[in-house]
Amino acid sequence: MALNDTEMEIKLVAATDEVWTELFALPLIAELTIGGSIKEKKLESHYFDTVNGVLARHGFAYRIRRTPDGLIATLKTAGRMEGGIAH
Repeated sequence: MALNDTEMEIKLVAATDEVWTELFALPLIAELTIGGSIKEKKLESHYFDTVNGVLARHGFAYRIRRTPDGLIATLKTAGRMEGGIAH
């Protein structure tokens, strides 16, 4: 991703597989997904800060995530939420 690209993220939590099935059948969600692009991945995330919380106080979060493909370190900034979408 180039430095000037914007990442959009939608975070969803569903209690059961049936809820997921219903959710992905909704026209808006179906329209936004590419056929076969929905995949399940196991992720393990750990967030870090300094002892005195400097990152959080300045609107940052440092995350290390373990994925099936390896480790990913991310420095996240406090973005804005619009309609349930994080920018």
